[in-house]
Amino acid sequence: MMKSKMRVFCWFLSLFCATRTEGFAVLGPAMPLVVQLGASVTLPCSVDTPLPLHELEVEWTRGDSGTLVHLFQEEESRPESQSPAYSGRADFFSEEISKGNFSLLLRNVTTEDKGLYKCVVHTEHESHETEVTIDIERLVVTGADVPAFAYAGEDVILNCSVDTHVPLNELEVEWIKTNGEILVLLFSEGEDRPESQQERFRGRAEFFSEEIPKGNFSLKLRDVKSEDRGEFMCKVHTDRDSVNATAWLQEQGFSTLHLCVLGLTIAAAAFAVTSCIPALWYINKERQEKIKKEKIKKESSPPSDPVANEDDAAGKNNRAVLLYCLQVSVPCILMSIAFAIWGYIESSVGEAYVCSTINLMRILVIFKVAPYVLPGTCYERLKSVALPLESFVITTGVNSAVLHNLLTYQAPDAAQKLFSGFMFAVVILFSLSAVFSGLKFSSGYSYEYLSYVFSLEVFFIIFTRSAYGFTAVFLLWFVMPCLKNLLENWESDWCSERYAYLGEGVRLVLHYILYRTCYLLFLDIFSEKDKEHPALMCFFVFLCILTAILTFDHRSNLPGVLHILVYVFGSTVLSVLNSVALATELFLKARKGERTVEDLRVIVFPLESFFLACWLGLQVYAYCTQNKKMKEQLELMFRSCKTQAQSSTSSQQNQE
Repeated sequence: MMKSKMRVFCWFLSLFCATRTEGFAVLGPAMPLVVQLGASVTLPCSVDTPLPLHELEVEWTRGDSGTLVHLFQEEESRPESQSPAYSGRADFFSEEISKGNFSLLLRNVTTEDKGLYKCVVHTEHESHETEVTIDIERLVVTGADVPAFAYAGEDVILNCSVDTHVPLNELEVEWIKTNGEILVLLFSEGEDRPESQQERFRGRAEFFSEEIPKGNFSLKLRDVKSEDRGEFMCKVHTDRDSVNATAWLQEQGFSTLHLCVLGLTIAAAAFAVTSCIPALWYINKERQEKIKKEKIKKESSPPSDPVANEDDAAGKNNRAVLLYCLQVSVPCILMSIAFAIWGYIESSVGEAYVCSTINLMRILVIFKVAPYVLPGTCYERLKSVALPLESFVITTGVNSAVLHNLLTYQAPDAAQKLFSGFMFAVVILFSLSAVFSGLKFSSGYSYEYLSYVFSLEVFFIIFTRSAYGFTAVFLLWFVMPCLKNLLENWESDWCSERYAYLGEGVRLVLHYILYRTCYLLFLDIFSEKDKEHPALMCFFVFLCILTAILTFDHRSNLPGVLHILVYVFGSTVLSVLNSVALATELFLKARKGERTVEDLRVIVFPLESFFLACWLGLQVYAYCTQNKKMKEQLELMFRSCKTQAQSSTSSQQNQE
């Protein structure tokens, strides 16, 4: 009776085990495994449900040859059954087998390991398998994860490691400087090829010859120079593959060019400050002599010795003229050269052009702003074209850079290229005509003409940033006449005949501000994602102020102290501030290895704009005080406001 019960129990137990093991599935990878030579790899193989170990057998074999890679049998792994090629290199994860994980760890992968592998799982009732394919990555090139830093004149190593089983005589390794595709170093046909180097790197760049058999193709660069800064690429070629890795070189410290820039900034600041003192002395002396001559003229008493006084004045005048010319030109020229060298060091053409040009053109602007008059018709002509010429030169440079980026990097179609070139030519033509069309501008037609020139200049920049910019500006050109009519109606409704002249001036100012504000918003929207967005916004503000100044007939009869302060700011303070900004950026770059201010145009443009804004404010003040109609209407308005205030005060007192 007892024996029959045991038989029934065993029968139920075997039936239970059979139902538990029935229908299992073996899972493997969906894609081939790509492995580097010498690395380790895990060959996945698992079942969707754990299996009893006492009836389990797992077999890893090569699918092409049937070679036994590893075996799990009778609840333990059997390394003695392995093929000698896999002995000590292929193992199960023992603690994972009970969980249904039969993955295999294969170490030190060789080229012979490439191929198909089978994982076969057997139980008493059924057998299932999965396949795993190993592909060998024949060529692996590794560069540096972080940039390499070096001071000028030092040596630096740029890493490049090549992992491959390809013989050296079948490898070709190139070191390329990506900026200009300059060949730095070449390894070909099993040996170094120094004769192929570019002249700039000849004798300075070399491989570590004894390390090449180990796959080390690192580059040693001697005597680092400023122009070496940037990206280098290690390109490795075989008959079948081509792989590359990059390395970055960042320069620290002062090179010869950096020291040159620093010396120029110090010289510019020092000369600007030291020459300002005698220049102010001469200016003050000329003012006193002018006042004295006017007093003598009023008294109608001739000088005691006119010939001697004229000779003495001529000698002093020659010295003063020389001092004025040196004081204005030398700091600006030095800073222009410094910014040009800095732009060359940083490979920033736009930054170099704008900063250098602004400092150079400031010479003409300061002569126009100066509280003295130099002799000669050439001086008068330069004064008359100073501001239009500055606008033309700077705008041409900025738009040229914009057009170059559009045609080179944005790759528009042929129609867009043609239209962009046509628009650029139109902008240049109108900007140039502003230089030669009348050397003095007043309100009326000149204001309208300059507005069109300004609109074209800004429209070109907006158009190149987005195709929608064309539509936005085109609509604005239709909206603005309506706005102008609205302002004219406001002027006629709210301004009586007594204040008609004043109302017209207010209307023009409002129209100018609203028009420029719309352009500013468009430029901000369409260039928001542009890396030059801050510089473009600063350029726009600078251009707005410059265009506003051009509408004035510049007056020389200005308040003396304010006139001198504006002149000193332009001739001395601006040069000092620019030199301090450039020298500070130079020191910070040498200390940190990277730039603090990405574009110095965001400093140079606001400083120049502030200087021009001061001159504009001085011209507006002179215009309002010297224009009889404007002055009368302003005095009348102030008198009326004062009377109304007094009457309201007296009425309040009477009520109390």
